[in-house]
Amino acid sequence: MAERDQELPKSDWFDVTRFPRATFTADRFHALGNNSYVADGMLTLRDTKAPISLPFTLESQSDGAVVMRGTVDLDRVTFGIGQGQWAASDIVSRNVTVVVRLRARRSG
Repeated sequence: MAERDQELPKSDWFDVTRFPRATFTADRFHALGNNSYVADGMLTLRDTKAPISLPFTLESQSDGAVVMRGTVDLDRVTFGIGQGQWAASDIVSRNVTVVVRLRARRSG
């Protein structure tokens, strides 16, 4: 895992020097019931934008915080992640699962 973690920031992968930020901008939410939702929006990685739907849950915490948990499967090649020898899917799958966990609490 240490080797993987050293390689991912490099130009064949996320190229964090040129593209230091990934963004997801949601423009539509759907309630599914039982604290489950889907956010539809645009994901930007390596300056490439693609629409995605992110299913997630919200859970209230005893300290007043809310925790969002979600997972989404992405085709890494859509975003240009895995260049050169890594573009093929024989060693690294095209489909990757992204896990999101966000904890938020109002201040003040």
